[in-house]
Amino acid sequence: MSTRIATINRCLARVGERAIQSEAVAGADRLIAAHGAVTDFIFSDFDWACGRTVRELARLAEAPSEHWAYAFQLPSDRLGPPTAYFPTKDLRCRQKTFETRGDTVLVDDEALWARYARVPDPLDIPGYLREAIDVALMAEFAFIVREDRALRDRFRREAYGPDGYGGLVGHARSKESQARPPKRMPLDDNPLLSVRRG
Repeated sequence: MSTRIATINRCLARVGERAIQSEAVAGADRLIAAHGAVTDFIFSDFDWACGRTVRELARLAEAPSEHWAYAFQLPSDRLGPPTAYFPTKDLRCRQKTFETRGDTVLVDDEALWARYARVPDPLDIPGYLREAIDVALMAEFAFIVREDRALRDRFRREAYGPDGYGGLVGHARSKESQARPPKRMPLDDNPLLSVRRG
């Protein structure tokens, strides 16, 4: 089973350092913080299929205000705001009228689903993306553990490219984009068809 500590130890080994036995050992907090920073950045910077999820939101008991009928709690594992809301489980029509307040979203519908990005289970991450994450982590560990700035910079260039948009992460983005079907505009949202049917 792949876990956070397994990922950390794999990257430590690749920079020539010894594995940690648990997340409670001295110094593990810095490695865990680096792991969180790298994965949060990579998964919030691009719409990865393995990091995208849809979840029904929990409705709060109290009515939010005189302007909206219902309030829903946003998921705690999201990386940034959801990319879309849906009033029905089939996800066919987007929720177009809503208001967000902190960790809640206000609507007039009785149920609400949200599509958002999150850090997935390591087992769900494809190999090409896992390698990009590992090399990005190796860059941070090279500085945190070995205090080797030159090695960190070398791994960062390998992970992100010289301009920050290429490297292994850029390659993973390309593979992800090529695997996606082209976007189709919903018929009910197409202004050209609406005018023609007029």
